[in-house]
Amino acid sequence: MKNEAARRMGEELKTALERLRVLAKEERGARGPDARAIEIAIVNLASAIEILTE
Repeated sequence: MKNEAARRMGEELKTALERLRVLAKEERGARGPDARAIEIAIVNLASAIEILTE
């Protein structure tokens, strides 16, 4: 991505992605009902980050 502001935002989102991954691991371990939804959010956020930081 050539837009510097968008690229920076993508880099900033990497922190949120890591936090979501930890949350998903905890939710899976607890067999929580939100584990699947969190996994979907991780995939979508990871895709957005990839687009923004290419």
